[in-house]
Amino acid sequence: MGQEDKIFEILREKYGITTESQLNEAIRKQGFINLAPFCEIKKKGKENQHDRVGTAKSKQVQGRAQPA
Repeated sequence: MGQEDKIFEILREKYGITTESQLNEAIRKQGFINLAPFCEIKKKGKENQHDRVGTAKSKQVQGRAQPA
């Protein structure tokens, strides 16, 4: 049984979702889905690399001359 089949089995057993249209409707009703728990954050030292890169980029943008 492939991963997709397992997912559809769980949807059917736990939520009664058996068709794609039922799944689409359930997702629409759910609204915002936070995917952050499924994202890997690589850490280097005490800071998060993503935050450091974003901060450095922000400083670069702030240092640029603004168009007149």
